[in-house]
Amino acid sequence: MSLSRKIALGALAVVGAGSIGYGVAYANSPAKPNGSPTPAGGVVPHAVTASATPESVYVPLKDCRIVNTSVAGGKIPNGGTRSFYVVGTAGFPAQGGHSGGCGIPASATAISARVSSVSAAGNGSFALYPTGTPDGYGTLYYARGVNVTTGATLQLGPGTGKVLTARNTLGPAHLVINVNGYYAPQMAAYVQADGTLTYTTGRVLSTVRNTTGNYQVNFDRDVSKCHFQVTPYAFNWPVAVGPTFGHPNAATVYIHEQAGSTTPHDTSFFIQAMC
Repeated sequence: MSLSRKIALGALAVVGAGSIGYGVAYANSPAKPNGSPTPAGGVVPHAVTASATPESVYVPLKDCRIVNTSVAGGKIPNGGTRSFYVVGTAGFPAQGGHSGGCGIPASATAISARVSSVSAAGNGSFALYPTGTPDGYGTLYYARGVNVTTGATLQLGPGTGKVLTARNTLGPAHLVINVNGYYAPQMAAYVQADGTLTYTTGRVLSTVRNTTGNYQVNFDRDVSKCHFQVTPYAFNWPVAVGPTFGHPNAATVYIHEQAGSTTPHDTSFFIQAMC
């Protein structure tokens, strides 16, 4: 049997934000997940190869309006296109949306929404697609004088600007978009022993090594009510992990010897937050 089949990772810490103190995880593996031997001292120095396209998670939202052209902007004419803000907090009143946005983070890759045509002057259709990409197929087909609504999953362009574009065929007609959820990558990252952020799904913005064995991981949202899983790439070194006091968007990871919690050590690790 190959060495890679003999690896047994220890239990991972799962700490709720309401817990007192930190949870502990033990790493009992003498080798990396791909089976290469661990150097002296038990530390694995190289990052694990991570997927470039991490799986997304769905986050439901209370129904929230981001676009209503009957309030701002006017009908979209035949052949016309208009781009809209979806993520962040800015620009929504100017497109008839909820002031301050709907709580959709910049890391969102798609939204779940109800799309409506209102007061159409003729039969037509709206195509909604990520800003900056080729036109998509029809998202909503409507009839003259009939308000029509459909549910849709809409992909978003990158960045924090106008990430969703609508193209109208015929009409003209008003467009209304209400969001009820979004998709975003998991909040996960791989951190090197010196604190370097080697891999992130986009939800971890930065990392820092404060002192020996003590790291701060900064996320793109409040994680003070989340729990964490940490896999340290070291031999038999426990990990304490929990929300960082005074920094709601951060988690603290502390790595130490099994025999003594006051003897810290540096090692690379993989962290994931679940909220």
